Amino acid sequence: MFDLHQYLKPEAGCEPHELTMDEVTEKVTLYLKGLVKYWAGLPLPDDDKIFGVIFSTFVLFDGESLLPQFMIKTPVNEQSEFCKQHGQHWIPADLEIDLYWHEQWCDFRQDASHLMADDILLAFHEEPRALTAEEVMELIFISVDWERKLITDMDAPIQSKLNQMIGMILNKLFFYQICSSPHEDDAKFHQEEGNCWYPVGMDIAKRLFERWDQETQ
Repeated sequence: MFDLHQYLKPEAGCEPHELTMDEVTEKVTLYLKGLVKYWAGLPLPDDDKIFGVIFSTFVLFDGESLLPQFMIKTPVNEQSEFCKQHGQHWIPADLEIDLYWHEQWCDFRQDASHLMADDILLAFHEEPRALTAEEVMELIFISVDWERKLITDMDAPIQSKLNQMIGMILNKLFFYQICSSPHEDDAKFHQEEGNCWYPVGMDIAKRLFERWDQETQ
């Protein structure tokens, strides 16, 4: 679907360099647009296409596409005291969720069709505590799956549905961190190839959602 070397080639007249925030956001946006075009063109029911674009977006986070891995981390603001007072578990600050998103999404869709967010958040028979990475991921999946059902039932062209589905995923992660996390030797490899390379630890969550929202309205 994509040509890796062409994808990371510097613009005409520019030297190979570490990509800026705007450049990383642009490349991820272009990649996601390619996913929409790919899935929209397949001879499948809309529900399968929407599932496919969710799966492919999570593949992107896992670093199993042409782009590097993007580490998902929880927000830095800590709400533990508020949650303790209200009998709720809480999402710990700065927690890395490095759990093969696309594989876990498939497992979730098979096993947790009736799970509700309150099943995870409310401390029914135990002391309030910090949620694990697995539980935080499950909360995100519950929300994404709810939106998937709503979007599937919409009366709209499939490309619009797919654009909205990706937008909803990025919206759910708006207050999280989506940090570029390339392999340690990526920069050296791409410099030798005359390509640009991805920075380590750049958080694109807010910028990516805003860019996607602007370009798919």
